Amino acid sequence: MVTGFDQFGKNTLSWGTGSADIDHGKAVAVDPFGKVVVAWQSQIYVAKPKGSYTTDVFLGKFEPTGAERWKVQFGSTAEDEVEDIAIDAAGNIYMTGRVFGPIGRSGYGGEGDYFLAKFDPTGQLLFVNVSGLAGGDGGRGIALDASGNIYLTGERQAGQVGS
Repeated sequence: MVTGFDQFGKNTLSWGTGSADIDHGKAVAVDPFGKVVVAWQSQIYVAKPKGSYTTDVFLGKFEPTGAERWKVQFGSTAEDEVEDIAIDAAGNIYMTGRVFGPIGRSGYGGEGDYFLAKFDPTGQLLFVNVSGLAGGDGGRGIALDASGNIYLTGERQAGQVGS
């Protein structure tokens, strides 16, 4: 799920999360301490009620060798998607994507909403913001500025107006 290359394009490493499920790596970044942070989705088979797959979001921190430092599962009780991560100078991790259900005390507008989540360097969730309009919304990209402001880009169904 993670492959590394040197500055000349030579493959230097390759490793996965070791999951028994179907994993889709979605975002990777290196923190200020040289650790590799990966966000991925796992398609997990759910036997009940009718036997199907659901998608859950995971965030993990690894040594460059692939040794796991920690991993956390994140999201609603419905399907969730992760798209991008960013890391600040203190090592805090910011993640965006789409959820199809409420998370904690955050609301849910329906048909998919974007989320913004912040984790500390040890993987503890610091906050989550879920927002969107009645149609489908989703976070696709994330960036941080030097002042600590967070910027998201994403999608909104045509014809929707609002913030």
